[in-house]
Amino acid sequence: MSKAIYRISITKERTQRAYCAGLIDGEGWIGLSRYYTQKNKKLSYVPQMTIAMTDRRPLEQLERTLGGHVIEHRIKLKSGKTKYSWTMTRRQMIKVLKLVMPYLYSKKEVAKLTLEYAQKVQKRAGMWKNGNIILTTKEIEKRTALFEQIQKLNNLS
Repeated sequence: MSKAIYRISITKERTQRAYCAGLIDGEGWIGLSRYYTQKNKKLSYVPQMTIAMTDRRPLEQLERTLGGHVIEHRIKLKSGKTKYSWTMTRRQMIKVLKLVMPYLYSKKEVAKLTLEYAQKVQKRAGMWKNGNIILTTKEIEKRTALFEQIQKLNNLS
């Protein structure tokens, strides 16, 4: 468990969790990013959570409290302001979504589906071959269907 997540889970600060959930609901995105691996061009879906805004301070607070990474984007917005984003993936995201889930409102359904996917992937459904996971056709179809369902929900919110 990362030290950052440990801090918020030990303090059990409801206001911090609610604040994080508010940022996610208002400025965030939760879902699956689709990638093709460079080595063998296999389709992969990575669970991800991102919050983007022009004020870096709340994002740095999330980084200190929950972990993840803050990135400064090179391209400036039309307003001339710099865009920053806080991103978290995989195992860290599972823990964070569990902490903030009760406080989410508009992104609760997509968070549930993304969490479901992330937990399944963590179990590594499939067979290993040469250090890579080999997914069955059925598992690939399930993951693709869940990806599409999450995409639809993200388009609604």
